Amino acid sequence: MHISKVLRCFAALLATLTLTPVALAQDGSIMEAYRLATIMDPNAPVKSLDDWDAIVNLLGRSSWQIHENDRGERTIAGQSLGAYWDQYLLVAEQKAKIDSLREKARQQSEAGNAKGVEATIAEATPLLAAERYKAAVLMAFSYSATSITYQRTLLDPWLERAQPAERTTADQQTDAGHGALTKALADAVRAKKYEAGYVKTFADSAHKSLDALNAQRLRLVKEQASMPNPISIPPVSRATSCPEAVPPAKDRERPSLGGDFPSSENFYPAFAKRAQVQGAVTLRTSISDTGCLMRAEIAESSGDRTLDQGALELAMAGSYVPGSKDGKAIPGEMKFRVKFELQD
Repeated sequence: MHISKVLRCFAALLATLTLTPVALAQDGSIMEAYRLATIMDPNAPVKSLDDWDAIVNLLGRSSWQIHENDRGERTIAGQSLGAYWDQYLLVAEQKAKIDSLREKARQQSEAGNAKGVEATIAEATPLLAAERYKAAVLMAFSYSATSITYQRTLLDPWLERAQPAERTTADQQTDAGHGALTKALADAVRAKKYEAGYVKTFADSAHKSLDALNAQRLRLVKEQASMPNPISIPPVSRATSCPEAVPPAKDRERPSLGGDFPSSENFYPAFAKRAQVQGAVTLRTSISDTGCLMRAEIAESSGDRTLDQGALELAMAGSYVPGSKDGKAIPGEMKFRVKFELQD
């Protein structure tokens, strides 16, 4: 899977149950968006026909977004992501039942039969709860499966220059992770009661493969350190005015990081963090005699373009202390490492 497709797939997963309700709130009301988001909770009551329609709309939209982004590509245990949604969500028999009850409720509503509508909503609620539960399970499954696919994609530039056995190892780890996830999915959709623990189930199933793929990438990056970077990112230069001058350090010719230097956590790309991508980036920077960063470049890559870019953004946002010689501030270069690590 090309990285652009993986990115699109992640974007769809994140949007399905978060951005979509906001987009559906026609009046722009935050409360309305919140209502649409919360009713996707399988345990939330269905209070009205509007709730019913919103649930079915969101279920259909989530499936559409998955299909729109995977384009039928076979990536997870030989199937596309959309195939799993088709297999479990709003299958023909269940959809027919829900549609039939909705038509019944429509007729009751037109006849002014409020009690009949209430009874039909109560009859449909377990069916809608089951579909919402399956959507939540499928979302967790898709999220973890796409994380594995993304990590595998990150390895490609480094595998091109490695021994064939490395590619075999990467593929085996990917297949093992996807296999564990598909088994977890089959077990989860059979559950009769909604349990929030399904998220941990899928996270645990993917964890071993994600760790192995991440470790393999970091090892290959280290082994290929003497070779040109296959994912090189151009250096960045200051395009804005420098901040106020900083007094130089005494008795130190090389510049250093400022005391209020930002944390890498604030620049950890959300996309990479959710996919559990970890790594360290070594930066080479040029600091002026006023403590202004003039240029930053990647000296040693993490093996992931997004982490490298995040490190460059951190460098540009950081503060620096210029070195000094004979009591006078001087410009200079310095290297430092930026670590992106998941917090326990």
